[in-house]
Amino acid sequence: MFRKLFLFFFLLVGSIPNQAQVIVPTVVDTLPPTLLESSSLSYAGNYTFWTNNDSGDSARIFLIDTSVAILRTYRLLNTSASDWEALTQDTLGNVFVGDFGNNANNRTNLRIYKIPVDSLQQDSMRNPPTLYFAYADQDSFPADSSFFNFDCEAMIHRDASLHLFSKSRSTFWCRRYILPDTAGVYLPAPRDSFLFTGWITDAALSPSRNVLALLNETNLWVFSAFPSDSFFAGQLTHFAFPAWTQKEGLTFVNDSSFYMTDEKVFSLGRKLYRFQIPNLSNPLGVAASPQTPNSAQLFLNAATNPSAIVIGTTMQFSGKGSWSVFDVQGRCVGAGEVSAGETFSINASHLLTGVYTVRLVAGNQACSLILLWP
Repeated sequence: MFRKLFLFFFLLVGSIPNQAQVIVPTVVDTLPPTLLESSSLSYAGNYTFWTNNDSGDSARIFLIDTSVAILRTYRLLNTSASDWEALTQDTLGNVFVGDFGNNANNRTNLRIYKIPVDSLQQDSMRNPPTLYFAYADQDSFPADSSFFNFDCEAMIHRDASLHLFSKSRSTFWCRRYILPDTAGVYLPAPRDSFLFTGWITDAALSPSRNVLALLNETNLWVFSAFPSDSFFAGQLTHFAFPAWTQKEGLTFVNDSSFYMTDEKVFSLGRKLYRFQIPNLSNPLGVAASPQTPNSAQLFLNAATNPSAIVIGTTMQFSGKGSWSVFDVQGRCVGAGEVSAGETFSINASHLLTGVYTVRLVAGNQACSLILLWP
C-alpha cells in the first residue's frame, strides 16, 4: 500500500540554487554553562557580542567576548521572558529583544523590547519601551495546523524599521513583516516571502546594510545587491554547513565575516564559531524575485505509487516546463520536462527519508510543493 505523503502547496518564491558552497566554521570556544541555549547574537563592537538564552531563562541579555567570558549581564525588570528568540541593534547601538517565539502559534502577547543605548551603561532597566504586535494574517489562536506561520526567530533593524522573518512550522515558507522601531501597538501584514529548504533560525544585516544573511541548522542564505529593502529581490548565494547543530545566533563583524552560536543538544553545540564568505560587493548566485502566493499549484496525482511520485499542476502555460526536485541541502536529486496539461513522474526509488522541494518553472511562472517522504 502506498505510504502517506504529507504535502503543502505553495507558489515558489525565488530560486533555490542547485549547489551550495560549503562553509566549515572555526570553533572559537565553548560558551559558559549560563548560555546553554544561545538563541541570538549581535555584534556590539570591539569583538564583543550581545546574546540571550531561549525560553526558560529570566529577562536578561549577556555581553560576551571572543574568549566567551560574560562581560556583563543586563536585566529587564518588570518584564516577561516568555520565549526570547532574537535580538538586534540599530546603528546607534539601541538593542531590540524579540519575545515572539511561538511554537504553538497561539500567543496573543507578542512583543519586542527596546533598550536605549544610554541605558546599556547601567545593569538594568525597568519597564523598557515595548512594541506590541499581532500578525495581520493570523485570525485564529492557535492557527490552523496546516498554516503554522506565526513563529519567529529572526529579526534585523534597517532604516528605522524592524524586519521579522517568520518560522513557519508547517512549511519552509518564510514571510517578512515590518514594524516601526518605536514603542506602540502594531498589526503588520506580510510584505513578501521566500521558500527556503529549512526553517529560518536567525538573521543578520551587514555593517554596510547591503547584505542580508538568513540562517538555519545546516544552511546560510545570503542576499545582496537588493533594491531598497526588497531583500528577496537581490542576488542570492547559498552556503551549507557540513554538520548539523542547532544554530540559532548569527552576526556580521564586517561585510564578509561572521560569528555564530548554537544551542546545546545532547553533547552537541554550545559553541561560538567564526567563518567567512566571499566579499559580496560583486554579488554571486542567482537572482531571486519576491512574489506572493497565488492559486497556481502542484498537486499529488491519484496514480502515485511507492516508487513513482506523479505530480500534476494547475499552472497554465504553453510549450514545455522544466521540473526539479531538491533535498534539504539544496541539491538537485531529479529533473525533467513536462508539457502543458500533463503530469510528470518522479522516480522515488532512490529518495531517502526526508523533506524535498518539487519545483516547476514555465516561462516566467513557477510553483512548487514541499513533501515529506515517505
